[in-house]
Amino acid sequence: MKSIIIISSIILFFTFQSCKAQNTDLNDDNIEILNLIIPKKDTICLFKESYYTGDRKSPKNLIAHYFRAYNSSKESAAYKLFYEDIDGMITIEELNEMKNRYNSWSMFEWRKNIIQDKNVRLISIKNNNSNCLKVYRISEPLYTTDKIKAIIRVYSSVNKTGGTVLIILKKENGKWKIKGGIPIGTSG
Repeated sequence: MKSIIIISSIILFFTFQSCKAQNTDLNDDNIEILNLIIPKKDTICLFKESYYTGDRKSPKNLIAHYFRAYNSSKESAAYKLFYEDIDGMITIEELNEMKNRYNSWSMFEWRKNIIQDKNVRLISIKNNNSNCLKVYRISEPLYTTDKIKAIIRVYSSVNKTGGTVLIILKKENGKWKIKGGIPIGTSG
């Protein structure tokens, strides 16, 4: 009986360590991508809240915008301006897999300790009394199964006029690179 308890404890320990290691890798990627997206030279405010709540901004809604790139005529101005750079970057099969895997967001908010740039102030959507000229709201990344491609939703505003874009990223030689984007809309 004691040997079963010891073996069970060892198995649980290694399972926990394996899960912890996987989450650490994912968190490292999230941190690297966030710090890549944030502008380096300007002082900005970042909403600490990700897109954790709200059906309109769900992961499935986000992925649907990428499908739009595949449905666009290759002769259209929109294709030539926005979609050409990312056409085929994430395949339809990968998008379908992501759509099935990501039913909701898992990350509630960004934390100051993961932001490398000192010119970033975290603010709350609920208490947005700041006098920020430039404001960003960034979703957690959605990854392909192999975790070498990702989509992230970025809202940015300057003087209360802005827009939202999907940024498409790819991991090359161990570093995340921005490969292009898909505009979603404007606000003002």
